[in-house]
Amino acid sequence: MRRTFFIILLAVLFFSPCLLGSQTCFAAVNAKREVKKGNILYNKGEFQESLKNYEKALDAAPDSDIVNFDFGAGLYKTKSFDNAMEHFKRALVTDDPSLEQQASYNLGNAEYKFGIGKEDTNINEAVGLLEQALRHYERAVELDAEDEDAKYNYEFVKKELERLKKKQQQQQQKDQKEQEEQEKEEQEEQEQKDQEQEEQDKEEQEQKKQEQEKEEEQEKEQQEQPEEKQPEEEQQEEEQEKEQEQQEPEPKEEE
Repeated sequence: MRRTFFIILLAVLFFSPCLLGSQTCFAAVNAKREVKKGNILYNKGEFQESLKNYEKALDAAPDSDIVNFDFGAGLYKTKSFDNAMEHFKRALVTDDPSLEQQASYNLGNAEYKFGIGKEDTNINEAVGLLEQALRHYERAVELDAEDEDAKYNYEFVKKELERLKKKQQQQQQKDQKEQEEQEKEEQEEQEQKDQEQEEQDKEEQEQKKQEQEKEEEQEKEQQEQPEEKQPEEEQQEEEQEKEQEQQEPEPKEEE
């Protein structure tokens, strides 16, 4: 990738609000002073330190397109690409076509950097961010057809996006294959459980059948055995037999 971005010095833009009141005037002057300090540090390569001044300027003028632009540039240099994106987006809300063009360019760079960093962790989000980057490079070229860096970065990111989409497709195919294998394993596991349950049910039914047959056999044996008499009943029968014997008439003898 070529040129990264610019920082913009505050000029007369911050003096016009003085017409609205002393408090607004003070905020504008304070923001101008802090941005100037931040830009000096930025140009020295002291990006982390410059953020402190840009943040103070942002507190004084939170809706300023220029302050948001410079703050985004500092955040980009400290590799805070997601936060840089937010401030470049705010800088797009401007009446200055030149600033919008530079903000669009910088936003494309931030989106590319943030997206490519997610290549191995979230390929879908990475693809989406690179697609956004392309749209912002297109806008930068629309606003300045002679911006060769924007054209170069557009082609560069376009190739990277094609590479990521191929990788995304491969990842989707891999995920689908893993899902199918997992579903197959779960199905086989369920079938195994069903088979084991079926065998268990069959064994229980067989056991119940055997127990039932055994009970029926025992009942049959009990029915076939002669009825045993109780001792008291036997004694009564014997006494009855003796009485009958005594009552039987004896044969008469011939005279």
